[in-house]
Amino acid sequence: MDPRQRILLEVAWEALEHAGLAPRSLAGSRTGVFVGVSSSEYAHLTTADPDRVEGWTATGAASSIAANRLSYALDLRGPSLAVDTACSSSLVSAHLATRSLRAGETDLAPAGGVNLLLSPVITRAFDEAGGTSPDGRCKAFSASADGMVRSEGCGLVVLKRLQDTLRDGDEVLAVVRGSAVNSDGRSNGLVAPSLPAQRDVLREAYADARVEPARVGYVEAHGTGTALGDPFEATALSGVLCAGRPRWRPLVIGSAKTSLGHLEAAAGITGFIKAVLALRHQLVPASLHFDAPSPHIDFAALKLRVAATTSWPGTTGRPLAGVSAFGFGGTNAHVVLEAAPERASVPQHAPGPGRAAPQQAASAGPAGPDARGVRHHVLTDAPHAADLAAWLERGSASADVDDVAHTPARRGTRRRARLVVTARDRAELATALRAVGRGEHHPAVATGEGPAAEAAPVWVFSGYQPAWPDVRRLLAGEPVFATAVEEIGESVEKESGLALRAAVQGEFTPRDPGQVMPMIYGLQLALARLWRHHGVVPAAVIGHSMGEVAAAVTAGALTVRDGARVVARRSGLLARLTGQGAMAVLGAPGERAAVEAADAGLGGLHVAVFSSPGQCVVTGDRAQVEKPAAPAGARGVFARVMTAEGAGHSPQVDPLLDELTGLLTELAPTAPHLPFYSTVLPGATGTTRSTGSTGLESGCIAVVNRKELGLDEAGLKDTAGWRRLGEERLALFRTPAAPVTVASTAPASPVTVASTAPASTTTTPATATKENA
Repeated sequence: MDPRQRILLEVAWEALEHAGLAPRSLAGSRTGVFVGVSSSEYAHLTTADPDRVEGWTATGAASSIAANRLSYALDLRGPSLAVDTACSSSLVSAHLATRSLRAGETDLAPAGGVNLLLSPVITRAFDEAGGTSPDGRCKAFSASADGMVRSEGCGLVVLKRLQDTLRDGDEVLAVVRGSAVNSDGRSNGLVAPSLPAQRDVLREAYADARVEPARVGYVEAHGTGTALGDPFEATALSGVLCAGRPRWRPLVIGSAKTSLGHLEAAAGITGFIKAVLALRHQLVPASLHFDAPSPHIDFAALKLRVAATTSWPGTTGRPLAGVSAFGFGGTNAHVVLEAAPERASVPQHAPGPGRAAPQQAASAGPAGPDARGVRHHVLTDAPHAADLAAWLERGSASADVDDVAHTPARRGTRRRARLVVTARDRAELATALRAVGRGEHHPAVATGEGPAAEAAPVWVFSGYQPAWPDVRRLLAGEPVFATAVEEIGESVEKESGLALRAAVQGEFTPRDPGQVMPMIYGLQLALARLWRHHGVVPAAVIGHSMGEVAAAVTAGALTVRDGARVVARRSGLLARLTGQGAMAVLGAPGERAAVEAADAGLGGLHVAVFSSPGQCVVTGDRAQVEKPAAPAGARGVFARVMTAEGAGHSPQVDPLLDELTGLLTELAPTAPHLPFYSTVLPGATGTTRSTGSTGLESGCIAVVNRKELGLDEAGLKDTAGWRRLGEERLALFRTPAAPVTVASTAPASPVTVASTAPASTTTTPATATKENA
């Protein structure tokens, strides 16, 4: 995938959140996407060798997909356009987005552009033409101007009709008053600028904005730092914006390219963002590398001045700024921006989604003046906790803590990993957030992972692990967990002779499988009971290896005592295998590992776990396990011999089957009340098998025995059988799947946006558009 597509997805998400919008809430809405992209360097790189072309090459390289992928990812139903007018692409995108909003075609529109330098070819071409600065500095309007400087970046703004933002209480950063786009037509050369065309686009933009050009205080110019382009632009600006302007108040001009270089397809939106921020802060930043005025520009006569860092130039009425961008093929664009209107008093928020009514903290904290105060629950994520703490402490005293809590809940979170801070006031909130930013535990912070979609969770119970976790804080802080440890520990101790509470308290550390497995089983069930207490109910359970036993108990197929019996007796038998084999993780499909083992004559090596399409676990004799691990690592394939006591899930456990079966005759399994998915048996278990027992009973035995996999029946007793299995499964993996295209033309309802708290420190602003005429 062209990295420009990925970067656009990232920046679009940030821009929407900065606008106070939860990106996923826009699904099905009339939200358009207008993106400036230019050049096809990634396509050239990925299609140069026809032998490396694959099914996704076309969508990965197509410029149109840059916009379309964003619309697809968020299910946005408005226009989705990739615009290429070279250096004016992103400003033309903003113009088109504004027109779409005015026409009622869209209700929201991210607009901008992206540029990456993936090949030296274009730079070499500009170098040969003499268009680039030898010292890598853009010196717009300066006597030393000697060419442009190519650079990379991405910028997006979120546009919305002004009356809609006022209705929804949105934070407005600036207003798009008007815009225009035209072409040079036939100039002195294909890439030569046209003075009449530049004047025309300025006149059209200010006519569209219905403002006097002389009111403009600052223009973010195209300003590439070339000897031909800068004088043309300065003359055009003076001819339209300086007529009738007093000489003592010259038009201030500047160029972001002196700071960031020429972002080409993203250059226009870069200037747009700079102008928005200048309006918002009423401060014009300096245009750099301006050592002396260009001798080709009479600044005094033209009533122009290159920006030094200064407060906003004094003008009548609400401050105005202009933004220009010119494509090297002749497409010119200009946008007129106005400072945001004064915010009306913010209405009180009614309790609703993401905004709970104030809660009394009657049972929280020590007695005192705040003991019965309102609790605020602030949803955020760890990477931004420190930023929020700094914002609270930096002088945001006017921000109501309830509003601070409301805004992130409304806009969602940046990532699935998220946290909630419970606090009674600003000081408590800032203290907890600072602790999170330092990576420290804080009692007021709860962490978790949000679902990717609205679906009930699936609980996965893992297998054996030699490391014992430290869960003492749960024993002290979660009464439900402590009670579960006591109750479950009784069954565990009766079957294994081991005290679960002593292990949880750290009084002894389980060492060998005979100790670790019963303790892990008890801990898994205690945690499951704690999750249920907090309202987390699984839609299904999955168990791997010994974890299948705890999964079976959680599903209701086994009692706690029966589960403890299975684990204790199984682990006791497996202890006999200690030192008799090994296991290793390989970063290769199990099918391939089977084929390679057969080819190498490693009859004692077996695939124990098909972990994923790209990873497996092999088991067997230690010497044969270590033999493929070393060359795999040398080839750059992940390979690691595991810390295991023996060759689990291998033929070495088969002699234990009859004895285990005899030890488990007392089991009384029942039909599970939850779907139970075994990693040994196919499908969800719960139906009666031909033997008269439930699938769960056989599944518990299959944890030790490989026969339930059907491997022996499939003729896998020798290396030839393993090779056949590997080749059959590899054939399935090699069958190409046809890509599916999904299209929808169904109309969508407009998105309603709730009010936001003060904007974050993200550098990509959200910007409102002009209301309909």
